[in-house]
Amino acid sequence: MAERSLRCRTRARAARGTPRPARGTPSDLPKVASVYLDSPGEAYSSAESRCQEAGERRAGSRARDHRCHRFQHQTKRQAEAGDADADAARRPGATSPACRAPPVIGRSVVWVQGVARPVVSVVVPTRNRNAHAVACARSILENRDFLELLVVDQSDGAQTRDELKELGDPRLRYVQTDTRGVTASRNLGIELSRGDVVAFTDDDCRVPPNWTESLSAVFEADPDVAVVCGRVVVPEDLRSKGFTESFEPHVREWQGRYPPFGSDWGITANLSLRKSVVERVGPFDPMLGAGAPLRSGGEPDLLFRVLRAGLKIVNAAEVTVDHLGVRAFGAESQKLMRGYGKGTGAALFKHIRLGDVDAARVYAGFVAANVQRVCENLIKGQRPTGLGYLVSFLQGSLDSWQYGVDKQSRAYTPRA
Repeated sequence: MAERSLRCRTRARAARGTPRPARGTPSDLPKVASVYLDSPGEAYSSAESRCQEAGERRAGSRARDHRCHRFQHQTKRQAEAGDADADAARRPGATSPACRAPPVIGRSVVWVQGVARPVVSVVVPTRNRNAHAVACARSILENRDFLELLVVDQSDGAQTRDELKELGDPRLRYVQTDTRGVTASRNLGIELSRGDVVAFTDDDCRVPPNWTESLSAVFEADPDVAVVCGRVVVPEDLRSKGFTESFEPHVREWQGRYPPFGSDWGITANLSLRKSVVERVGPFDPMLGAGAPLRSGGEPDLLFRVLRAGLKIVNAAEVTVDHLGVRAFGAESQKLMRGYGKGTGAALFKHIRLGDVDAARVYAGFVAANVQRVCENLIKGQRPTGLGYLVSFLQGSLDSWQYGVDKQSRAYTPRA
């Protein structure tokens, strides 16, 4: 009966000239191999599908090979049925034409007992940190809300893949890529995601069992919310062992106002957005972020573009993760902070180059505040704390001239 209904809908689309909804893997990726795992103990099948090769999306981009292993207990027929009903599911109160008892993931919803529920796609980049990646995945999969977890792995070996496979969870999708840089991983995760909401965390973070429920509630309470920045907490026993990045929200929301750059922005250890936001303002700038040429600044750059588009950002203290990544005090933490300074300067200076007056105002205020801080410390006979960060901030602005800026995407591009 369900097959007959599916065939009827397919014929109706053909008569109207409406294309079939896209499947989970976007067609503009060079290569993707989808491997289904029909039961927890079954070995990988050799079934592979190649996506249609497309031209470069931006100047300087290159074709890359990606392998995507889906850990899903679903048949291809179930996937087709879920895809066919995805459009109808977006209507409030939508129900499936054929009530299905088990969850069936469609394009951006999951059917449970005939009721459409939104899917949250969680993206976790990792590289050569299998223990962290597996522990992070375990904590995410303890969330009972409807989600898919994409672990985007840039590791040199197969240990992370093998250990994740042992989890045997149908919501887990493993994506292996030869790209480098956390920004490239996040952008790939966005492209492969099927949820209406895409959430990010780092492999050295642990999330509570209500994490996806909490962030989903913020989006559901206000349809105008574009981005949710959650609280990032450093466990008390780690605070004395080194530097760990954290985020404590002080302002509930930003819309049409530009906060001091870097003072009350969220970080991707706990950040989520509607996928439609990426379609409007673009993904993370590939030249920014850890592992990219300009080393950092991916989050503030994206959030700056979100505000510039008039969209709303909410800082939600009730959405919390624990950050366990400790950098030893001294040379290691100083190197990290200077990387933050360089990326932040490059990210903000890009918008100045595009003629953004607000960006120039924020830039000047940022420099003035840091100069004042350094001078006050010198007057008190103390170390000029923050001087290295300020120098790196200015250096990032200068280094950004090595790259062009695309006016349409507002992203850096390699010089010809």
